[in-house]
Amino acid sequence: VAEGNPLFDGQGKLIGSRFTMGADDEMRGILGRLVNWCTALTGREQKSYTPPSRPDLRLVSVHDAGLATWLHEQGGHLARSKQLSEAVFSFDTEARLDFLAGWLDGDGWLASTGPELKGLSGTTSSACLAMQLMRLSHMAGLRPSMQHIVNNGYQGNRDGGGDAYQINFSRVDSLQLR
Repeated sequence: VAEGNPLFDGQGKLIGSRFTMGADDEMRGILGRLVNWCTALTGREQKSYTPPSRPDLRLVSVHDAGLATWLHEQGGHLARSKQLSEAVFSFDTEARLDFLAGWLDGDGWLASTGPELKGLSGTTSSACLAMQLMRLSHMAGLRPSMQHIVNNGYQGNRDGGGDAYQINFSRVDSLQLR
């Protein structure tokens, strides 16, 4: 799961999307799959870029308004309106687990005590996405819990702060997410 951001021209017209990924995504082959997917969808070769000031990041900028519009329709706009496409719920169990692991790679963290893994957690500000992730988790045989965090105080995004939803996976469930 890549964090996609819309790209606009100087007049505010949607012209594409930028995906931000990590160096570990490149090592695991996820970056290559994203680049190949974007190339196939647009019919133009896509490449990743590593900013000199951030060697841990990989950026993929796709200048295709049609793809950007489709991504917006599938995933929502701004943090609080993110949602999953209904197609995700038709995935097989392995693909569901991979999807959840990808979400946690971007919006999650490890809970541990020293070297001992206690579990995994992830956070979203979208109530809809949180409920969909819980549904997808149950369909994959996992049993996470969800905590509603009232007014988490984060003001860094364009649509301001607000509530957050933290999804917590037990140590046993975490071992299934790769």
